[in-house]
Amino acid sequence: MVVMDGPIKVDVCPVGASRRVQPPWLLSTDSLASIGDHLGDWTLWLGGKLLRGERQLVTEELAKMHRFLAGTPRRRFSPG
Repeated sequence: MVVMDGPIKVDVCPVGASRRVQPPWLLSTDSLASIGDHLGDWTLWLGGKLLRGERQLVTEELAKMHRFLAGTPRRRFSPG
């Protein structure tokens, strides 16, 4: 990934490469920043897909995002 000045971020993926699906984060105070970062990246990625007219993919990904967020167990966090 390359982060440039301004609102520019470039994910570099070699042609034909695959990425192993990672397990979900365990919800904790330590993981909240990573979860928020991923959600922001995912939203930016979806915006690019929408601008390219990939409506079906965006619809599927938004449904997936909703399942992940709505399915998040509600927990109280104690500091530390």
